[in-house]
Amino acid sequence: MTPVLKKARVVVSIASCVLLTFYFIDFTEASPRSLGWLAKMQLLPAILSGSAVIIVVAWLLLTLVAGRIYCSSICPMGIFQDLTGWISKRIGKLKRYHYRPPRTRLRWIA
Repeated sequence: MTPVLKKARVVVSIASCVLLTFYFIDFTEASPRSLGWLAKMQLLPAILSGSAVIIVVAWLLLTLVAGRIYCSSICPMGIFQDLTGWISKRIGKLKRYHYRPPRTRLRWIA
């Protein structure tokens, strides 16, 4: 990924996460009502509403074309995972998972 695209993805991710957090935690109703579109464009609410078929199809097509653009830029859980991975890499406690052969005895016991 080019540095410009990565910086743009990080900026979009931070803005999305901050705006969504501010929208959901705003008890004083200081945020404008116009931020509601951020919550409606999330994948699960769009699927559950049923009326947002265009959003679901758009996310699926964008994912097929551009990869994990939704998970790394818009989805709060994906942003949180990227952030914790980045922090653990900086601290030096990043665990790499390695292949282990299957433990069939455990399956036989259960």
